[in-house]
Amino acid sequence: MSIAGTPQYMAPEVLTGQYGKECDLWSLGVCMYYILTGKLPFRSKTPFRMFSKINSGLFELPKNISLECMDFLFESLKVDPQERITAEDALNHKWFKKQKLPLRSPASRATTSANAYLES
Repeated sequence: MSIAGTPQYMAPEVLTGQYGKECDLWSLGVCMYYILTGKLPFRSKTPFRMFSKINSGLFELPKNISLECMDFLFESLKVDPQERITAEDALNHKWFKKQKLPLRSPASRATTSANAYLES
């Protein structure tokens, strides 16, 4: 089996050829970390060292982020996929709730806007 993808975003289990929906939550955690810090949580000059860091699950905590945000990062970047946060739990996480995100998807907003334009 070959592995495809950007190594810095790969969950530890992907490195051993396993893939499930839990991998996406790991990648979400990596993306959130990058958005918040401008850096990837697991970085190294050599692939071997980077994979070692990913497998360890150890990363530097970003400065100036809330405790709720830190908790979300910890929950999404757990090495054991069975302990990792689920998509449903991520949507209900206290950090996301605190952000007051819209309940509708961008696609549904676009459709509503287009329909309103056509009706006018």
